[in-house]
Amino acid sequence: MDPFPFRYLRDFRSIEALTRLDERARLEIRNEIAAAPSERAWSALMELLCEWPGIDNADKILRETDESLADWDPQLRRAPADWRRLNRDGELAPIASLLRVCTLRRHETGTGIILRRLADSPYAERLERLEIHECSMETTGVRAIVDAEHLPALNALEFAHTVLSAEDVAALFLSTALPALRHLRMHNASLGDDAIEAIPDETALKLDSLDLSRNVLRGEGVAAISAAPWAQSLRALSLRRNLLEPGACETLAGSPNLRALEWLDLSANRIDDPGTLAQRAALRVIISD
Repeated sequence: MDPFPFRYLRDFRSIEALTRLDERARLEIRNEIAAAPSERAWSALMELLCEWPGIDNADKILRETDESLADWDPQLRRAPADWRRLNRDGELAPIASLLRVCTLRRHETGTGIILRRLADSPYAERLERLEIHECSMETTGVRAIVDAEHLPALNALEFAHTVLSAEDVAALFLSTALPALRHLRMHNASLGDDAIEAIPDETALKLDSLDLSRNVLRGEGVAAISAAPWAQSLRALSLRRNLLEPGACETLAGSPNLRALEWLDLSANRIDDPGTLAQRAALRVIISD
């Protein structure tokens, strides 16, 4: 093993020590890393495991490593979905079982292939969050998620600066492959009123939070949310930086489907006064930056 390209493992061992690692030494370093959670420690762990001889077939080592990270903040346990170390011969590598957050950024083509590899792998079964930024989703990209075979623990799904169609949105809400999904963010996804109107009344998702910030929603989109039975579970809703006008406040305030709502962001819209929304003392309403 050549340790010289290593950047983060040097926080735990000297270059000299890294040149003569055996199984016992690797286990000792792994345990030290697990006891000191941080971004650098996570990177060091990935360096260690990626150069661990036979790691793809070392189920026991990966299982014990996963258990040792149980108290870590899941946000630390992240990696890009297209990272070459996560992929082996067109399939997700076993090391991916340690991830809790996966990201995909700046892909114009091939998004569907990458997401399908992720969503259909048993090594993704403990993934809790998926972030997709600045990607061309293509039809296959969204389908890979909504038809996923191995994303039962996915709790949060985020699209940012990624165009979605009305059909994409409807498919996401109808998906039965995401039973744990509670937080959906579709920020700057070029969504108009038709995207909200395309969502059926009866959906598979039971969301706690929905972020529709920086889209092009108007009155009809707000009316569709207010009238939707699927909105009854929402505790947080962001409509920041859309094309809303003052009438939106009255529509939202009169909705029987938004009674569980505790937080609402209407900032950066054409709204000066939250009106009757302000009378709901339990609801935190944001109308300005």
